[in-house]
Amino acid sequence: MTESAIIDGIDVEDLWPKCFCNGHRWISAPVKRTIGDLLLAAPVRSGSTVVHQILEEIMGDPVVKTHRLFTDACPMVAESEIVFFCVRNPFDLIHSYMRYRNKEDLSFEEIDEIFQDCTPLIKFIKIMSDPLLKESFAPEIHTRLIIVRYEDYWSADSNLKLVKYIAEKIHPGLLDPKYAEKLKKISEKTSIDTNLKIAKGVADGASHDKIHDQHISSRRGQPGQGDKLLHEKYKNYITENYGGFFEYFGYNLGENNEE
Repeated sequence: MTESAIIDGIDVEDLWPKCFCNGHRWISAPVKRTIGDLLLAAPVRSGSTVVHQILEEIMGDPVVKTHRLFTDACPMVAESEIVFFCVRNPFDLIHSYMRYRNKEDLSFEEIDEIFQDCTPLIKFIKIMSDPLLKESFAPEIHTRLIIVRYEDYWSADSNLKLVKYIAEKIHPGLLDPKYAEKLKKISEKTSIDTNLKIAKGVADGASHDKIHDQHISSRRGQPGQGDKLLHEKYKNYITENYGGFFEYFGYNLGENNEE
């Protein structure tokens, strides 16, 4: 084979490095594939259901939700104006997932699948917060990333606080007193008490308004359960592989995280 033939047979795309999501190639000016003004992303069992309910009540339209942000909608190419991302103490999250799925054992591969967005999200935050990196890798991306920590809003009397937090992030004008009654009604409609009634009212395996029959436990998602009840092998694996990510968002996995 001639040198010319060898060169002609090389696909230029193969020479171009991949994005850190590992799903597409780096491009200097990303082709914007907007998927809506808002996007909700989160690992499973991180409180995203109530956030999803609140977002759709505020917007009055469907809001896209994914548990695989960088697989389904990498923000380097699928730009939304705002991405809400939910985080929760990972011990509580995995304990809740195992209860919800009625699992007595969980493979480390399943844990990796649940936390697949952790590493790329930190890389995205780094790029977007560093002017030089942003200019180099994301000059056309202007997505606002909003973090929602489960523990800040889990209790029944915190739901209005959560509604106001989300509303303000969408647009500060939504906190105008003229919207106060609307926000209060949204809070009541999406409260843990309302969702618990929905969960108790649906048939086994069924769902209604995003709530499944086993969605909420008798402990109502109280923080700290995973630290007490999750097997040490899972806690050790999570701490070793994802501890840095969760520490970035204020979780100290070396201590009891009941809040």
